[in-house]
Amino acid sequence: MGTPSHVSFHDFRERLGAELFHDILHQLIAQAIAVGVIKNVIHTAIDSTHVWANSNRFGIKICQCTTKCQCLRKYSDTDAKWGHKTETYAFLGYKIHLIIDTQSQLPIEAIVTSGEVPDNTQAADLIDGAIQNHPKISISSSAMDAAYDDTDVYKHCVEKDIHPIIALNPRNQKEDKFSVNPKVDMDKDGCFFCSITKFRLIKNGTDPKRKGRLKLICPPTRERKGCPFRESCCPHSKVGRTFYLYPLRDIRLLGTIPRDSDEWKSFYRQRTAVERTNSLLKSPIHKLDEPRVRGMEQIQIHVFLSICALVVKTIGKRKHR
Repeated sequence: MGTPSHVSFHDFRERLGAELFHDILHQLIAQAIAVGVIKNVIHTAIDSTHVWANSNRFGIKICQCTTKCQCLRKYSDTDAKWGHKTETYAFLGYKIHLIIDTQSQLPIEAIVTSGEVPDNTQAADLIDGAIQNHPKISISSSAMDAAYDDTDVYKHCVEKDIHPIIALNPRNQKEDKFSVNPKVDMDKDGCFFCSITKFRLIKNGTDPKRKGRLKLICPPTRERKGCPFRESCCPHSKVGRTFYLYPLRDIRLLGTIPRDSDEWKSFYRQRTAVERTNSLLKSPIHKLDEPRVRGMEQIQIHVFLSICALVVKTIGKRKHR
């Protein structure tokens, strides 16, 4: 008796459904936690990767135009949608959103969406899914790129006692003003400066009694000799004017860990772990980006099986050390 055909496997997967394969994935992740491949307290990273649909990207013309046109076209995979990874790179297909443990580089939750869904809209669901399915682990921090620079993402992380480690998006510069003190600006590296004179402001501690209020001061007198507002702003002070910021009111800009600290930079460097995971899943071994199926549910099954194989392989390597 020969190996069942591809159609037989397709029908079998369809009868089982994507939800069952998602449950199997989390059972395997639970095994990885049980044997210590994934630790109890972890640092995580979130990102997405795209998969081209198993469909002709040019589609089939449904209009009566006899020349090249921009009319709507019909695609064999009706669930696939056009998405953009960059301004110049578009794809027809799906997005796989992952939250991974940066040490083991194993996913702890995965969500599949059509290609047009923005990355930042899935961050909260990834975090909630990881926490609900694996209550034995504690997520300490979550690193994300600038695509997740959204106030709602920061707030959700804080609500779950997770440090949000997110790069600032240059597109959001118009929003980069502190609500309490608009005279203070911050650059992409987390350094503070006066919005009027552009002098660098110096951190002078925090006030835990006032929910971590951050104190900033002007540089010493000799460093601000050229300040045109010196006499009117702080004529008698040796250190210059004092500014106060409130992290909880400006959580997107200040976060829970200072952006210019070595700790923040160390956590953000761990974000590359999710890129390595995506690359491994797309390798010839796991073939994440070579789906031979169409439709959202079949793509979900394909993704979950690919991740299952990665988890099983990682557990096997641990046991045979």
